[in-house]
Amino acid sequence: LKLLLQCAQSASMCGYPDYTYEFMTQAFVIFEEEYSDSKASFGAIQLIIGTLLNLACLSPEDYESLAVKATQSSARLLKKPDQCRAIYL
Repeated sequence: LKLLLQCAQSASMCGYPDYTYEFMTQAFVIFEEEYSDSKASFGAIQLIIGTLLNLACLSPEDYESLAVKATQSSARLLKKPDQCRAIYL
């Protein structure tokens, strides 16, 4: 997951919005498939949101799509306090 997020940041810095979007989409796929532990999933969603905030080259539509995915993933966390904190981010 971290490697995909780093690749997304690098692609964004180099001005490749299509690659950036694809790396972020793959990061969400990994998150949904691999992170079932409550603590690990909260840390992972924090990384995803932090990366999303630093992406500069995405179109508004792509950014909104990823932001919606982040919000939906945050709402699916196991513990209510984690859900609230993640959505707040």
